[in-house]
Amino acid sequence: MEISIVLPAFNEEASLSKALDSALEYAESAFTKYEILVVDDASVDKTLTIAKQYQDKYGSEKIRIIENNKNIGQGPSLYKGFQAARYSWIAHNGVDLSFDFQHLPRILEQHQDADLIIIMRKDRSAYNLWRKLVSVGFVKLINCFHKTRVSDFSFVQIFRKELVGLYFDESYNTTAFLMPSFILNVLKSEKKTICISFDYHPRLAGRATGASFKNIYTGFRDLIRYSFSNKP
Repeated sequence: MEISIVLPAFNEEASLSKALDSALEYAESAFTKYEILVVDDASVDKTLTIAKQYQDKYGSEKIRIIENNKNIGQGPSLYKGFQAARYSWIAHNGVDLSFDFQHLPRILEQHQDADLIIIMRKDRSAYNLWRKLVSVGFVKLINCFHKTRVSDFSFVQIFRKELVGLYFDESYNTTAFLMPSFILNVLKSEKKTICISFDYHPRLAGRATGASFKNIYTGFRDLIRYSFSNKP
């Protein structure tokens, strides 16, 4: 199997080395070809320096770096990584390793006939009350509008490279609704989708930016926009 692993990173100097070590360990042992794409979102700490150190050590075929000239956010950074990916399977994860890479090989071995594999958090107990309310409310609105039963649209997804050009809507590629719109588009197609629940590992270092006011606003705004233009 071949895989491209996309890691968006903004000011992740405290977490990047551990994330790269973990991704390298499991990719090296389980995949015939792999690449790890670090998308540096204009970090102002040593994130880019660390990424380049790993690239020097492991080579530019295995560690690829995409540098954003300015901070554009996680969604657009992910999409740049997806577009640059070269291998048949694509996976992404937070540099804080909210999903444990050790599960990746087994998931793909068991679901090689799938087109999209949605990893869902078993619970959100590590979230504070505000983030929990926003996250759960967002999911419930999506499921209400689109008659789905997916419990997580913004954790981790594994999918075939061919889906990138087919189901990402460019009008959402610069917003927090990037992955939810992609998942909804695939669900409406005839592609095979699998949902699996795994433990969520809370951030131990650095600062989370996913629950910023801007991301919350654009997420709910674009959910409404998408729902009215794509009625089930």
